Amino acid sequence: MPSQVSERGGDGKQPDQRQGEQPPSNARQRRQQRYVAIGAVVVVLAAVAVIVGIKVASGTNTGLDTRSAISRAALDEVFAVTPDQMKAASVYIPLSSYPFRITSPAMTSAGKPELLYIGAEYCPYCAGERWAMAMALNQFGTFSGLRSITSTPNDTVASVPSFTFYHATYSSPYVAFRPVEQQTVSGKALETPSRAEEATLRQFDRPPYVKTGGIPFLDFGGKWIQDGINYDDAALQHQSFDTIASQLAGDGHGPSTPATESIAATAGMIISHLCALTGGRSLHDNAACQAFPTVISKASNV
Repeated sequence: MPSQVSERGGDGKQPDQRQGEQPPSNARQRRQQRYVAIGAVVVVLAAVAVIVGIKVASGTNTGLDTRSAISRAALDEVFAVTPDQMKAASVYIPLSSYPFRITSPAMTSAGKPELLYIGAEYCPYCAGERWAMAMALNQFGTFSGLRSITSTPNDTVASVPSFTFYHATYSSPYVAFRPVEQQTVSGKALETPSRAEEATLRQFDRPPYVKTGGIPFLDFGGKWIQDGINYDDAALQHQSFDTIASQLAGDGHGPSTPATESIAATAGMIISHLCALTGGRSLHDNAACQAFPTVISKASNV
């Protein structure tokens, strides 16, 4: 509402403006100019409010939740890392944590042992682990619909690019894969674990099984569980997906940085547990399981 403006004459008295009478022309012009200016400001503010409202309503005000297509070239670079290269990394790269054995009913899906992953797109440690999970699972089956996402910029390890398993599908004759991305990067609810998965999480993702509990959480067919990432992924932050993919390929020679060697070592560790579940069966004439004939644990490397 515009403020009331005093239109007094030179003697300070309110001019006598009866109904039907017109004010002096210069006063009328000044008042019209004020109203035009105020009206323009109101229109601009209303337009801004509408735009902001639309962005908030559509959930695109931050851009953090954007899932991007992965180029065929980058995907080929990631999946070009061979089981032998993963084995070499596993020998020389000690991991900071390993899955541990539990006593629990076997977890299967459609008659196949199941790998359960519970994480979130905002989680930088889930982002680091997803690189290794995708590489390992690719030795047993085929992904479709994989996209990339970057973890939250508001964490100790910030903005780690990786795969997201949300809306991706996985097909394998040997193993089932069940991914649960619970929240987006901006913290919106995304996917919910089933009752059985929630029960598994409540039972094992807490002391004395783990120190504090958290994500990523992995359950290997009800035989082993893992809480957290297996290596320090701080070196991956603020990079692009394509850069990390290129470092994994290393011009055909395998991982070319300490961080990507750690990814390969983690992928090998995951393969070793999956091979124990599948009875040594994997794609390409069981090449992956031949490279990892025994489970990699804290007590024994390949």
